[in-house]
Amino acid sequence: MVFQFSLFSLVSTLSYGFAWAWVLRPGPGPALTNREVFSAARIPTNLLSERKSENEYRVMQGSVVNDQYVLDEGSISPSGKSSIFTAHEKDNPTAEPVVIKFSQDNEALEQELVNFDALNDDLFVEAHTYMEECYFDGQNGLNCEPLHGNAALVMEKGAGDLKQYLNKYGALQEPELRNIAWTAVQCLRDMHSKQMVWTDLKSQNLVVFFEEQGGSARHPQNTLTTVKGIDVESAVPHGSTPLDYTPRQSPPELAIRFLQGKASQMPVDYHFDIWSLGVLLHEMATGKHYFEGQKDHEAIATQLKNTGGLNIQEVADIQLRDVIHRCLHLDPSQRPTIEQVAQHSYFTQPQHVQ
Repeated sequence: MVFQFSLFSLVSTLSYGFAWAWVLRPGPGPALTNREVFSAARIPTNLLSERKSENEYRVMQGSVVNDQYVLDEGSISPSGKSSIFTAHEKDNPTAEPVVIKFSQDNEALEQELVNFDALNDDLFVEAHTYMEECYFDGQNGLNCEPLHGNAALVMEKGAGDLKQYLNKYGALQEPELRNIAWTAVQCLRDMHSKQMVWTDLKSQNLVVFFEEQGGSARHPQNTLTTVKGIDVESAVPHGSTPLDYTPRQSPPELAIRFLQGKASQMPVDYHFDIWSLGVLLHEMATGKHYFEGQKDHEAIATQLKNTGGLNIQEVADIQLRDVIHRCLHLDPSQRPTIEQVAQHSYFTQPQHVQ
């Protein structure tokens, strides 16, 4: 059976104001239609994603995971696919805290570990430990029943994600803007050099790190020094079909395929990430997402109706605006490669290099 899609059908399907990623991970049995996949993507893969009360996470604090880590604060990931906790080592409480990502999808976490191992630790968070099956004890261990048997990935912890930083402080200013933009470019350079396509580059997937000495006018106690990439389970080999992606961050050629019911069949090329980079750079320069406040289907409609390209006049720096303009070319074949982006004068002119 073939399903026809329209913007009206998307209105009735998408939830207002709730950010999540479309999930196209293949499974056993016959291939799903896009509508079935689309509906399945909204079904939590983790029982804990139905436990939205902060109190229900709080009662898990103090639980010990596999006799190694003590849970601190917890929450649902933005996609709703996993549960994220900060934690510290049970036998070394003065060690740097870590982040633990719990999921029932062992295959996805294992693949994420493989992806992390292939990528540069200076550009992506370091994955410390993979736990195939979790058990809990300690003072609140019994409260962790929804997490029993989950797989877990233990990772380096930052100070929050770039989206949270932008929400708090607004648009990045120079030289902060150029430095963080360059790091995002370097992340894609590393990814593409390994013949991988991220498919989910966004501000929520860049972790902020501070330098605790010194400070700045915006941050008297901390200076933003860098960001690192996280959540790379969506990364796939170049030319393969997408697993996870965020609609508002995805290029219009994918939106068209989705409306045709063919998104899961579209081989992804590096220019997918280049579009996402353009959207990210615009967000960094303006302090808000280009499709801020729009539902996912509205973002798709905006992409498809703006045949002349997206309006990016809010970006003050002319050279950065040119980078973004090139990245957001509606014709994917006309978008620059990541190497061409890296060679743009915004990054290479001496007065722009920090």
